[in-house]
Amino acid sequence: MTTQKKYDVLVIGAGLNGLYAIQKLKDTNLSYRCVERNADLGGTWYKNRYPGCTLDSETLTYQFSFSNELVDEYSWERRFSIQPELLEYINHAAEKFDWRDHIDFDVHIKNSIWDEEESCWTLSDENGENEYKARYVIFATGPLSEPLYPDYPGRDDFEGLQGHSINWDERFDDLTGKRVAVIGTGATAIQIITEVAKKDCQLSVFQRNPDWATPLGNGQLTDEEKARYKGEAAQENFTKLHNSFAGFEHNFIMEGSFLELSPEEQKAHLEEKYYAPGFSLWLGSYADVIMDPETNKVVSEFIADKVRSRVDDPVIAEKLIPKNHGFGLKRVPQESGYYESYNRPNVELVDLLETPITRFTPKGIETTEKEHEFDVIVYGTGFNAFVGPFESINIVGKGGVSLKEYWEDGVKSYLGMSPHGFPNTFMPLGPLNGGTLCNFPRCIETNTDWVIKCILAAEEKGCTQINARKESEAEWVNTVAEVASTLLMSTVDSWFNGQNTDHRPNQFLAYFGGSPNYQLRLEDEVETDYSGFEMT
Repeated sequence: MTTQKKYDVLVIGAGLNGLYAIQKLKDTNLSYRCVERNADLGGTWYKNRYPGCTLDSETLTYQFSFSNELVDEYSWERRFSIQPELLEYINHAAEKFDWRDHIDFDVHIKNSIWDEEESCWTLSDENGENEYKARYVIFATGPLSEPLYPDYPGRDDFEGLQGHSINWDERFDDLTGKRVAVIGTGATAIQIITEVAKKDCQLSVFQRNPDWATPLGNGQLTDEEKARYKGEAAQENFTKLHNSFAGFEHNFIMEGSFLELSPEEQKAHLEEKYYAPGFSLWLGSYADVIMDPETNKVVSEFIADKVRSRVDDPVIAEKLIPKNHGFGLKRVPQESGYYESYNRPNVELVDLLETPITRFTPKGIETTEKEHEFDVIVYGTGFNAFVGPFESINIVGKGGVSLKEYWEDGVKSYLGMSPHGFPNTFMPLGPLNGGTLCNFPRCIETNTDWVIKCILAAEEKGCTQINARKESEAEWVNTVAEVASTLLMSTVDSWFNGQNTDHRPNQFLAYFGGSPNYQLRLEDEVETDYSGFEMT
């Protein structure tokens, strides 16, 4: 029989967000539990085990900041850590703070139904074997956790091994002598392609649309770099990250314009930023790179020339250069020798803009040109970003309205935290949120702190429902759209505006006003006694 478990707060997901929520809930008198659909904790860093899986946030900026002891005792080696190292760190922290004691694993929540009479949520898994009652729900489901598969005819007919990057397992590890296809050339696919190209196999890259990529600049951390995140210096630097545009060590140059520089100064600036680590050229250059078409054109041509200089075959080089959008107008993939992969004799590029896929066959993939035979097909085709995790759960709020219905014509959510009509629901990294375009751990801590503070405020008032006001929600939706309209990014189809799916309206799904401005909105909500919500 199903045993119903009752808590004040249920946290869904045991990735970085869910684990931080557990840690902060420990400091309250609330009863709480976390449920995780996987067999263990870690979220992104538990699931994504493909070769080359690496951070594109600087490692030292990505760690938890709530414990000085944890920061001081843990030793990082790489400027950008790889997946096994990150999972090891998460497990170290979990042991230190006993997080596993508060998690139910292998529980995949599929229903979350609001009970008006009891002012609480009833949540159950897909088989109905686990049922929970919770007054508050924190969806720590991860913005990039629902994979997208290409909708090609005959995909199930393929007789070889196939799977999405997020489901990479040991079956894919030995590719010796195999004929391998990777579909996609986004951030994940670029990491996979770079590593698989080095193996003793034949690799075919099926490129749907080329993307701009810049060098990651990985390497061993110096003693000086490590010292910046130890002792008192650590908290000083975490504060700087907190006040930066997106929680990174990179900040837009707001004074002056790139075009005011002389040609020599422009070139020197771009050379420096191109080879500097991480998002230096994207988030650490002049703001007009992503706001002014002329500036963007100059920068894009600079990077196009870099691609041409790195790829031996000029025909292949041109195919790898985007023609339908400028640099930085999508999330920029970071690479470590990606372009040089196409100089290897075992790697071929199949340009789907020239020869589209017509269907899958038992032996491989058929394009308008010919049939390609494979042993292994890997989908580096991305995710139903931001919205997907919530679409995958049957969330039914007041009046029997489902969230999927409520969002059918576009996402509506106050502060990207809580949709009207879905009381006591919180999404620390939900769509329209300031954390969706951010160095995630930095915004996770800020946003989750705010969520728990809001819950405690309602408890202190003796309220049973926290419901975002309809007019507050509408104002915030407009604010996100207005900010996006000032950016060239809003003119390009990407997962930022849901256009990598075939069912979402064109709507920019991230607040791009910067972390400091978003934090001001959150603080203003607290100072006005949560005036954007009805607490009843």
